[in-house]
Amino acid sequence: MLSRPEYRDEEICELKTIIIDFPTRTANELRTEQLKDLELKKIIDCFENPNKGVDFANWTGRGYVMNQGVLYRYSPHAVVEEAQLVVPTH
Repeated sequence: MLSRPEYRDEEICELKTIIIDFPTRTANELRTEQLKDLELKKIIDCFENPNKGVDFANWTGRGYVMNQGVLYRYSPHAVVEEAQLVVPTH
């Protein structure tokens, strides 16, 4: 069963195509913006430091991960199981 009345007159029924361009950001642009936020810069620097220490374990324990140089976070309260982009607040 359809959720709307069936359309029988094919001459009246037309298909319309709509194209929408959404603005996009590259990984490099996102990273640049994250590095401007001093709190996020501390986390990113910790992830990129070859000597992984207690701070690294602390940040990963809080759900932070990096992908292509961009910081993401798994939220324990989120409905989805995907890491969410960390948005800078500068």
